[in-house]
Amino acid sequence: MKFSVQAARGVLALCLCLVLADAALAQSGNPYGGVRSVREDFVQHMSSRCRNLYDFISRSRSQGRLSEFEAQRVQEANREFDEYCRGEVQDAMEQTYKRRSQQRMEKADAIDTTRELSAQQQQEENRARQQCLESKRIIATKRERKDMTPGELQDLARFEENVNKRCPSSAAR
Repeated sequence: MKFSVQAARGVLALCLCLVLADAALAQSGNPYGGVRSVREDFVQHMSSRCRNLYDFISRSRSQGRLSEFEAQRVQEANREFDEYCRGEVQDAMEQTYKRRSQQRMEKADAIDTTRELSAQQQQEENRARQQCLESKRIIATKRERKDMTPGELQDLARFEENVNKRCPSSAAR
């Protein structure tokens, strides 16, 4: 994979813009609280040599006006970065993008699972409530009957006891 020097510098400039944007967010109160900075995310995937060059170039650019000697050192660092780190920057950004995408998908899956469990629990509660109401209706209907045999009365008492156990919040009476 070949990159032109301009393309590598463009990628570096983009990376620096992301770092500066991330720093501005951190100062103004990061709305994503606790999320690692863009710099930490993609630079962590680079070799220590490229990471050190990247940090040196970033710090030098943020310092503003440089002496001639410092400017030469920055140019040399840029050349070295262009020569050795072009591919690493792209690979690091791709890894970061993939990892963040995976994290977003996992978070979305967790939210979906939570919603599904909540909906299932709500359905179970509704079903149990409906069963209790139906059982109470049956008990009330049977109590109105005057021609029940002693066996039917015992069955009704057992049924009522079971309903009271299953529906503790509201007695079947």
